[in-house]
Formats: sequence, structure tokens, C-alpha cells
Amino acid sequence: NEFVKEILPFGIVLTAISSLVVIFTSADRLIIGYLMPAESSETAVAIYTIATSLAIVLIAFPSSVANIFLPIISKKIASGAKEKEGLNQIINTAQRWALLITFPFGIAMMIFSKEILSLFYGVNYESGAATLAIFTIGVMIQSISYIISISLAAARRLDLELKVMTTSTVVNIALNFALVPQFGIEGAAFASLISFIVLSGLSAYYANKLFNYRPEK
Repeated sequence: NEFVKEILPFGIVLTAISSLVVIFTSADRLIIGYLMPAESSETAVAIYTIATSLAIVLIAFPSSVANIFLPIISKKIASGAKEKEGLNQIINTAQRWALLITFPFGIAMMIFSKEILSLFYGVNYESGAATLAIFTIGVMIQSISYIISISLAAARRLDLELKVMTTSTVVNIALNFALVPQFGIEGAAFASLISFIVLSGLSAYYANKLFNYRPEK
């Protein structure tokens, strides 16, 4: 009975979120391959994949910070309204840590995107420099809100996470279809940037509704 009422619905929603994450992170490459000319699509997908994979490495920093702060955030959320008063401070502190580590590497990756691609993968991949720079901005924005997303998970509000991922994925797919035909892999990177902004904004919105989250000024 408990399995049917609690565990099964929880598992279904979690599976749906995981599926949306996969779609969110792979839709751009599939759409590039589908919409770009056949003679250049394979090369475009390869360059885009390499460039975005480098930028995604930046998520390792806020992820590590989140692992440190998650038990504290979970305890605050579980202990009631009185303890939640300090939740803003904890989230903002975690965000500062994540930003302090991520920001210098992100800026360097944006400024030296061409050189980085050439160094690691050769001159044939230098054309992905703009894609790397644009996508890096999106990853940096997502890095700032990563702690907020973890807070929603700590509150066991998978319904809100599902809404966030569904909206962000739909926006990502729609923008890719709109931008890739005209702007190629740079359009796909810009679509991802906007999707990261949507994802971060929605996460902050729901965190505000749940525990009156306010970003530090």
C-alpha cells in the first residue's frame, strides 16, 4: 500500500525528470544533425559536441559545493519554519563558493576559447570557439542556480523539478528548431544559453515560493 501510494509515484516522477534531462542535454546535437546540410552535419555535430563538453566541465565545481552543503540545506528544510530562516544565508554562501571557483575558469574559457580548442583538439576545431564561449555563459548561469535546484530536491518537491525541466526542455527544443537552420551550431549554443536562463529563473522562482529565497545583493 505504501509502495503504491508513495514510492511508485516518486519513482515515476524521478524517471520522468531523468528522461527530460537526457532530452535537454542531447536535443541540440540531434537537431543539428537533422537540420543542417548532410555534407556538413557530421562535422558540425562533432565540433559542437567537443565545444559544449569542455564547457560542461565547469558544472563539476558547483556540484562539489552542492555535495558539501546538501546535508545542511536538507536539515534546515526538514526542521521547520524556524530553522528555515537561515536557509537563504546558507544557499547564498554556497552560491558564492560555487561562483568564486567557477567564474575565473569560465571567463578564461570564454576569452581563450579558440586557443583551448586548438590546444586540445587541433586547428580543425577552432571554428567552435564562438559556440564554446556562448555555451560557457549558459553553464556559468546554471552554475549559480545549481544550489537552488539542489534545494528543491532536498525539499522533495519533484513536482516542481518536473515543471522546471519540462519548460526548459520545450524551450530548448523550440529555440533549436528556430535558430539552427540560420545560425548553425552558434544558434544551438544560444538556444542552450536561453534554456539555462529559463531553468535558473524557474528554479529561483519556486525556491522563493517554497522558502522565501532571495538572492544576495
